Amino acid sequence: MEGKGHLKCFITILLVLGLVLEQSPVEAKAIWCCANDHQKYHFNRCVDLGIGSVEYCGTGDASVTMDIA
Repeated sequence: MEGKGHLKCFITILLVLGLVLEQSPVEAKAIWCCANDHQKYHFNRCVDLGIGSVEYCGTGDASVTMDIA
C-alpha cells in the first residue's frame, strides 16, 4: 500500500513539471538572436543568413554569445 502513495506523488510531480515546461517555450521564442548594424534577427534567421554567432537578447546589458556549428 505504501508504494501506491509514492507512485501517486511521483505522477503528480511529473504532471506539474510537464505543465511548467509547457509554459517555457512560449516565453523563450525569440530570446536567441543576432544583430547587424541595422537590426536584430531571430535565431532561425541568423542560421539562414550564415551568421556564425548569436547572442542571448534578453533584457539588460549582459549578453551571452553562442556559436553556431
